[in-house]
Amino acid sequence: MKSRAWPALGTYEVGGGVRSCVLDLMKYGQLFLNDGKAADGRQIAPADGLRKMWNSPMYPVDRKGCYHFALKVTPSYADLGVTLVEHSGSQPGVSSSFGLIPEKGITVAVLTNVSEIPASAIWLATVNTALVWL
Repeated sequence: MKSRAWPALGTYEVGGGVRSCVLDLMKYGQLFLNDGKAADGRQIAPADGLRKMWNSPMYPVDRKGCYHFALKVTPSYADLGVTLVEHSGSQPGVSSSFGLIPEKGITVAVLTNVSEIPASAIWLATVNTALVWL
């Protein structure tokens, strides 16, 4: 198998252009849940800065959710007393959704290699399944 470099994103870079894998996204989610501490206990991001990214939603995007610092926040999701924090996106050939449920200590990431797949719907179905079992 031949290794190939990622192609240049061009205009997609302005939208974030993050390229990652599920394991790295899970680690990223844990930073939010562990107040900026890595798995080994080192403080690698400011806890207050991470909390501010989702604790004070600013711009309503629908009846129950707000957008704040690139994250959609849904407080008191389905009247279950939990907050959903999420971000979804796509580029040609891929779509993804990532997020967490802070009160439950859960991070969920969905990555697909097809651009027209509703990754955010898959993410929400996964979240709903997890909430049933917790």
